[in-house]
Amino acid sequence: ATAMLFSSWMFAILSSHWLQLAASACTEYILLSPNRGKMVYAEGLSIGGDRYCYEIVVGISMIQKGPLPSGETCDATYFKTGSGDKYVMGASPTIDASGLLQSYTGGHNTFCPVRRSSTMQVCVDSSQSIVTADVQEPKVCTYTTIVHVPSAHFFRQLSTTQLPTTTVAPAPSPSPSPSPVPVPLPTPSPSPSPSPSPSPAPSPAPSPSPAPSPSPSPSPSPSPSPSPSPSPSPSPSPSPAPSPSPSPSPSLMSNITTTSTLQNRSTIGAALASDEPESTATTIVIVVVLALLLLCCLCVILICLYMKRRPKARVEFEAYEIGDVVEYYSTADGVWVQGKIVSYGFAPNGAATPSYTVALKSKRRHGVELSNLRTPLVKGRKVNLLNETTGVWSPAFIESYQTDPSPLAYAVKTEDNSKPNDQSSGEQGEQTPLVPAHNVRPLFEEGNKVDVYLGITQGWVRATVEKDETWPDVAVVIEASNEGGETNIVVDILELHHYQVRYARFEAYEFGDEVEYYSTTDGLWVQGKIDSRGLVPNREIMPSYTVQLKSKRQDGVKLSELRTPFEKERKVNILNAGVWSPALIERYQTDPSPLAYAVKIEGGGQSSGEQGQQTPLVPAHNVRPLFKEGTEVDVYLGVVHGWVPATVCYDETWPWVAVELHASKNIVVVDFFKVEHYQVRFSRDRRI
Repeated sequence: ATAMLFSSWMFAILSSHWLQLAASACTEYILLSPNRGKMVYAEGLSIGGDRYCYEIVVGISMIQKGPLPSGETCDATYFKTGSGDKYVMGASPTIDASGLLQSYTGGHNTFCPVRRSSTMQVCVDSSQSIVTADVQEPKVCTYTTIVHVPSAHFFRQLSTTQLPTTTVAPAPSPSPSPSPVPVPLPTPSPSPSPSPSPSPAPSPAPSPSPAPSPSPSPSPSPSPSPSPSPSPSPSPSPSPAPSPSPSPSPSLMSNITTTSTLQNRSTIGAALASDEPESTATTIVIVVVLALLLLCCLCVILICLYMKRRPKARVEFEAYEIGDVVEYYSTADGVWVQGKIVSYGFAPNGAATPSYTVALKSKRRHGVELSNLRTPLVKGRKVNLLNETTGVWSPAFIESYQTDPSPLAYAVKTEDNSKPNDQSSGEQGEQTPLVPAHNVRPLFEEGNKVDVYLGITQGWVRATVEKDETWPDVAVVIEASNEGGETNIVVDILELHHYQVRYARFEAYEFGDEVEYYSTTDGLWVQGKIDSRGLVPNREIMPSYTVQLKSKRQDGVKLSELRTPFEKERKVNILNAGVWSPALIERYQTDPSPLAYAVKIEGGGQSSGEQGQQTPLVPAHNVRPLFKEGTEVDVYLGVVHGWVPATVCYDETWPWVAVELHASKNIVVVDFFKVEHYQVRFSRDRRI
């Protein structure tokens, strides 16, 4: 679980980093020539992984300083006062034909095998809110620099405050010795037009001196052309010429440094006013993605918690299936309560029997052992009842049960028809009293068919009780195989704990049996096959099945919707002209649908026809079994008793059949009783 959480955390970090990179894609590159002099400070990693601070002046220079100390920020303050060595990465850059790429060469070669060099581009990146730069060192002392700006509009706004396009003088840095002479000249410094000012110095004679006022628009060059005649003018002209050129150079560089600094937040805010929707949309996308990542992390945590509580390994043969209704013994309260199995069995530390998770009314119990579980007792089941007065356990029969209000209780009837705890039977029709479930337990008598659980490697095995019980152990004889029919076990006598023994469950149909299924939608009988073990609802005794039909599977099919197909020569009733008449089955037809039978009516009649004529087909829904008085049949009494031999007492009164059961150890002997037609089948179909 810890590894999965760590992996999820790393995935979230990498995903957010990937999103940031994906959102930082350049959409447009900007021409560099008009933007000479823009300054930016940026942090980058060297090929060795050290942090360095870079000062980039577009079109002029690029300087590296560092390594950058931990906690320091790359800005103008650090570059001026911070610790570290400075190395020029290149100067006098050249621009390629596209005007988008500048190459700085001829830098310092200190600690480098070659002179440092770099390339630089400026791109529009809408994910940025300020100007940033990405400096990489793909090769030793060779750098690539990409400056990111929020938008072209922003870049143009900043460009208008930069150096004018006329500042193309490569200041040769002449000697500032003539600086005393230009002391009166700083006044015309805001404009380049003061260059004609030397003309009044030689002589006031030239009346064309007012002409210089229109001359600023073309160029200062025309002013010397009319005044070449005076010879004294050349001597003073060289002295003012060098003096104005060095003076604007330092002030100009100061202007560059001041106006192009990226820390000017007010200018940036104004430039970004038009780009606010773009950055807001990007922020929303990133927030949504991060929220989804957080949701994924929570899902992983929940999965980890589930995996932690989930059984480490399933057992090969289960004692109970998921969804089985059981009774759980609460050791804290000393009572049985109703619950449901909600997990696969697991055998901790190599245990021979599994443990389960049981869902109760308001909570769950984990790791419940078999000794605290039992199968619910159903109507007609023979049990042992504790008489609280005498402390003696005596035989009784379950009549009904109660789950609400708690605790779980049963209505029972003793063999002598007396009420529990020595109560008088009372008048006829009085309700049978309820007995707490902890005073009722299963009764296993000699000869009873039971299922015994032999552990996670063998499962449930059919057996016979060898002798009356000696609670809490039960002596059994293993005589068959497990439910899958794969493991044959021969044991003479085996004493098992009571929770490993349950009443044998008798199926109405076995897996794979051919049956007829009545489709209530179409009103027809169709051919099918049993495709499941019988499912018994909560404390019911009649199972339901899954039936595989020709093109689909039908779940939860009740016994009233199933019947055994009729064999040849079977006596049946057919519907003829609104009257049910006896007949004999000759053959049946399944294709083409629907299912139909060829029958022969007793005493000749219409169905036989002339000799050689084919017997007519009767739809299956017009054919039903005929149980006449004295017919030997099997009667299904539910999962408690299964199929029991009986004899039909008198001719049927459909849909009921009156039968008399044959004597049996587990059957209460009565003269006769009525059962529904789907509970009766001909004895020749009896399964031994």
